[in-house]
Amino acid sequence: MPDHTDRAHRAGLEGEIWLEIVVTAEGSVDKVHVLRRLGSSLDEEAASTVRQWWFSPANSQVTPVAVLVEDAVGFSFGSADLEVRAEETDAWISRCSPLP
Repeated sequence: MPDHTDRAHRAGLEGEIWLEIVVTAEGSVDKVHVLRRLGSSLDEEAASTVRQWWFSPANSQVTPVAVLVEDAVGFSFGSADLEVRAEETDAWISRCSPLP
């Protein structure tokens, strides 16, 4: 999970950073592009963390394929300090269309 940076924590920043993620046929993250920023270095922290994630690959019939996914990484002050929806994204990827 990404760290809520000290500067962002002091500024009280909470919210979601939307990312466009290319997931390879093997399930690794190939590319990450920030679509909606939160600022205060949280965008870079979220993208860096997502680059380390692994997913269940999407399939076209029985063949694993690369897909383009949009997902959010959420930062909030709570018992877990931040929220990430990796499990939901993993399930959603299995239903995606392959990249051309």
